[in-house]
Amino acid sequence: MDDIWDTKLWDDIQRYFPEDGIGSRILFTTRNKEIGLEASPRSVIIALPFLSEDECWELLRRKVFQHKNCPQELLDIGKQIAANCSGLPLAVVVIAGVLANMEKKEHLWQKVARKFSSHISQTPYNINQILELSYKHLPMHLRPCFLYFGAFEEDMDIPVRKLISLWVAQGFVKKEERKSLEDVALRFLMELIDRSLVLVSKRRFDGGVKTCKIHDLLHEMCLRIAEENNFLKVFNLDDDDDDDSIVPYGQVSMYQQHHHLSINYNYTDICSLPFGPNVRSLLCFDRNSSSPISCSFKVIRVLEDEVVIGIEHLVHLRYLRISWILPPMESFHRLECLVVHTVAALKIPDVLLNMLSLRHMHFLRGGYFSASCRQQATNNESFQINNNLQSISVIRISDETDLKILRCSPNLRRLKVYVRSSLNYSFNFLNHLESLKLESATLLSSFFSLPLNLKQLTLTHAHLSPEQMEIIGKLEYLEVLKLKWIAFEGEQWDTSEGGFPQLKFLKLYGVQIVEWNAASDHFPRLQQLVLEFCRSLKMIPPNLGDIPTLQMIKVNKCTKAIEDQAKQIQEEQEDIGNEDLKFIIISEY
Repeated sequence: MDDIWDTKLWDDIQRYFPEDGIGSRILFTTRNKEIGLEASPRSVIIALPFLSEDECWELLRRKVFQHKNCPQELLDIGKQIAANCSGLPLAVVVIAGVLANMEKKEHLWQKVARKFSSHISQTPYNINQILELSYKHLPMHLRPCFLYFGAFEEDMDIPVRKLISLWVAQGFVKKEERKSLEDVALRFLMELIDRSLVLVSKRRFDGGVKTCKIHDLLHEMCLRIAEENNFLKVFNLDDDDDDDSIVPYGQVSMYQQHHHLSINYNYTDICSLPFGPNVRSLLCFDRNSSSPISCSFKVIRVLEDEVVIGIEHLVHLRYLRISWILPPMESFHRLECLVVHTVAALKIPDVLLNMLSLRHMHFLRGGYFSASCRQQATNNESFQINNNLQSISVIRISDETDLKILRCSPNLRRLKVYVRSSLNYSFNFLNHLESLKLESATLLSSFFSLPLNLKQLTLTHAHLSPEQMEIIGKLEYLEVLKLKWIAFEGEQWDTSEGGFPQLKFLKLYGVQIVEWNAASDHFPRLQQLVLEFCRSLKMIPPNLGDIPTLQMIKVNKCTKAIEDQAKQIQEEQEDIGNEDLKFIIISEY
């Protein structure tokens, strides 16, 4: 049964297929993974991968030339056209039909490569209608989420956390009982992936999606449907444009109804930005200069701009990314996510710490608490601020006063901290914290305590004693541990049974360690081990290869002895039939 969109058809005819136990099989093809699971709990789901560039070229060559060889002068341009199909078999077949019915001339094929999308859409296969079926079968709550992908540049890898923050800010995601908005948004993304509309670009160690994108043909479809529905308008401009402003003033009325604007350009002489009274988001890519933001953006919720003027009038902002000095923040009572990309550390305005709507606050070069906020915390024993912050990065902590202020954000789930002195740092008051990144400019030698619910921990520039490593090993929910430029006391690390009960990912980067003594049962659930620039380490504990859950060992620019030992472990595992354990060895020798 081909191209199934729901289980109704199968429900109607399955009575004619009795359960006779003779091993008969029913084959469905569908673009929606959930259909197979709904049809039968015993379904075997086979997700067909995209074709590689070589496979695309081989299919294209066979369709165009049949059993003949491709002329030498068409090889390079033919492979380029095949690569433009981005692994989609339907696109290969459609464009092959175009090439097969034209003269086999290099200049004609080059024209096809330049106008690939237009040739695809003009074929009798009606590929646009085929692709639009996937959109038309989307539930209403997923449609704006999908169309918003058109706001990003073609073939761009989009960080999932950023995408989710944008969806939430736009109001595409509604609160559900016992679930955060971010968790609901992540479920929406997985639904789009299961429907073969969104591609996974990069995964996290645990299989979670780190970055994603959509196929080029779907991106074009997104733009067309979004513009037809006044959902999104995209501008692609550069210095080659003849206009002396981005949008001629006579065309301003064109954007009165669009809800989202996206500008992709590298423009140096800018007079004004397009505007519209109904615009809810403005994303700008490759900005090189400043432009006045029109006060007509009365309802804008999302603004991602390098330099903005007049921003304090945009009182409905939910998401703001800025690369300039922060404007007065008092008017942004609805702000949910703030991203600041300045060239130096930034003083955090006190008003942000009392903004109940703000959930995410990120400073690329670090943020530090103001002198007035520190003074209040010092002079007032019952000092208190009220906020619902869930993530902060990077916050600079200098002393106990800064920690006292940080304690007023008990709902934090993700935290990146830059410490500047050798205090005994305690973060165990953050009961909801799942991810902590702790960094210091110099080798931190102080003692620190950690939240018990921590799942991810990254330590950079620290001196770790056996007692501190034992504390880390006892974190019963810890799944990810990254140690960067760490000095182990005595240049030795001895692990023991019972530690790291849930650890799945371990990374040692530039650590000062000579002896590492461990057994396979010391990391009972480890899946990935990464060693990078560990030039002092004499050997990898040989028994680590026997960890039953281990999937990968990566060695990057360590000593030759470590590389040789990794190869030896690989041979030993292959000899006993363990071919699932992957080894990645990157040598500088």
